[in-house]
Amino acid sequence: MRTNKLQRVLVLGLVSVLSVTALPNTRVDAASETPTIAVEVNQGKTKTITVGESATLKITGTAKEASWYISAEGNTNQGTSVATLSNETASSVQVDAKEAGICYLHAKVGNEDYTCEIRAVEPLQVNGGEEKTVRVGETAAFQVTGATGDVKWFVSSKENYNEKTEVAEVSGKEGTTLTVTAKKAGICYVSAKVGNEYVSCKLTVKAPIVLNGGKTAVVRTGESVKLDLTGVDKDSKVKWYISSKKDTNKKTENAVISKKGKRSVRISAKKAGTCYVRAEIEGKFYTCKITVKPEIVLNDKKNVSLTEGESASLRITGAEKETVKWYISSKTDSNADTKVAAIADGTSQSVQVTAEKAGTCYVRAVIGKESYSCKVTVKAVPVIEKAVQTVQSGQTQEEADSYSSDELYLLSHLIGGEVGANWCTEEQMLAVGSVVLNRVNDPRFPNTLEGVIFQSGQYACTWDGNFDREPTARVVRVAQYLLDNGSVIPTNVVWQSSVPQGNGVYKTLTTAFGYPIVLCY
Repeated sequence: MRTNKLQRVLVLGLVSVLSVTALPNTRVDAASETPTIAVEVNQGKTKTITVGESATLKITGTAKEASWYISAEGNTNQGTSVATLSNETASSVQVDAKEAGICYLHAKVGNEDYTCEIRAVEPLQVNGGEEKTVRVGETAAFQVTGATGDVKWFVSSKENYNEKTEVAEVSGKEGTTLTVTAKKAGICYVSAKVGNEYVSCKLTVKAPIVLNGGKTAVVRTGESVKLDLTGVDKDSKVKWYISSKKDTNKKTENAVISKKGKRSVRISAKKAGTCYVRAEIEGKFYTCKITVKPEIVLNDKKNVSLTEGESASLRITGAEKETVKWYISSKTDSNADTKVAAIADGTSQSVQVTAEKAGTCYVRAVIGKESYSCKVTVKAVPVIEKAVQTVQSGQTQEEADSYSSDELYLLSHLIGGEVGANWCTEEQMLAVGSVVLNRVNDPRFPNTLEGVIFQSGQYACTWDGNFDREPTARVVRVAQYLLDNGSVIPTNVVWQSSVPQGNGVYKTLTTAFGYPIVLCY
C-alpha cells in the first residue's frame, strides 16, 4: 500500500515538470507554484498607430521588470525610424509613431525576449493637413494620405461639406490625387471622403498678378508711359527689368526705365520698335510688351508763313496707320472759327491750307485724344492799297487809272494761265507778268500786250486752254499792280521758261512742287 502511494506522487510530479516545459511563456509563482497566463506584450496583438500619435503598450503575465527597446526587424536589435519609445516603466512603455512603416517593440524579461509588431500609418488628411494658396488661373494638386478605402473628392464653399463654389473647380482626378484650377479670388475647401469620414484642406485663391492690365503698352518716341502691377502681396519684393526679348534681360535701345516704384514703373520711349518690361516676384516673371511708335510730327514742327491767296501742303509723319481729323482754328487748343485760312483735301498724311486773310491761325491734326498743331501766319498781298477790281466786275476804261479793261483782262489771264495755281507765290506771278511788260517795250517783240501774249510759240497757256481760266482775285491784283507800276525786274529780262535760254540767267524761282521758273536776259 505504501509502495502504490509513492508511485502516484512520482507520476504527478513528472506531469507537472512536463507542463512547465511545454509553456515557455508561462511562469510559476514561487509561493504557490501555480502556473499563470502566458507572458505577452499588448495581449499578443499587432498595434496600429497613426503617425504623429502615441500608444501605451503593457506586458502581462509576469511580475518581473521588463526592459524595452524597438527594432526594424522582429528578431534583431537593428534601429528604426518608424517609432520611438518614451515613458518607460517596468510593465509599460509609450510608443510614438514617427513615420509610416513596420517595426517591432521588444520587452526583455530576464533572458526571454517578447515582441509586438507595430504598424505606423499615415493620418487620414489632405495635403498633409496644411493649407494651400494659389492665384487665379493656376492649378493645385491635392493628395489624401492614410486612406484604406475608396476616396470621394469634393470642392466646396464649406469645410467637410459638399456645397457649390465658384472659387475653384476640379480639373483632374486619379486615385488619391486631385487637381483643381483656381477660378476666382476667395476661399474654398478641398475635401476627401473615405468611408464615413471627411478630411479637408483650405484653399485660398488670390487675384492674379497682372502687369498693365495684361495689355500691350503703346508709346511714341519721346513720350513715357506708366505701367501698374496689380495683385501683388504687400510684403512682396519686385525687381524691374527692360529687355529686347520676352524671356531674357538682354539690353534694348527702344526704351528705358525712368522711374521704379513698388507697384509701378515708368517707361520712356527712345526709338521705334518693340521691347519688354519684366517684373520679377519670388522667382516668377510678369511681362508687358512695349510697342514704341515713331513720334508724330506735323510739318516737321515748323510754322507756316503764307501770303493771301497762297496755299501750302502740311504733312504729318509717324501717323501713317492712324485716323487723322483735321481742323483749322483761331486757337491752338480749340476749334474756334477762323477766317484767316481754310483747309481742304485732308488725308491721314497731309492737308492743303490756303491763306485767305492777313492774320494768324492754327492747323490742328487730332488723333484720338491727342492734338498736333502748326501755326499759320498769313501776310497781306504786297500790292498797292486799293480795292480789288476784277475783270468780271465790268470795269470800264474811264474807271481805270492808266490801263484799259482789255489790258487788265489780257495780263491777268496770262498770269493766271502761267502761274495762277494756289501753290505759286506772288513773287512768281509778278516776275512772269513783268517779262510780258518788258517784251512790250523791247523792239524784238510786238509792242502790245495782245501781240506779245499771242506771239506764235511763246506762251503755252494760249494753246493749252489755261489762258481761258478765270483768274483769282489775287492774280488780278498782281496784274493791276504791274499795269500801274510797271515791271519789277530788270527791263532786259525778256525770257521766262523752265530751262535757261537767251544770254544768261537772271534768277530761278521754284514752286512749292519743285517746278523751276527760269528768268533770263
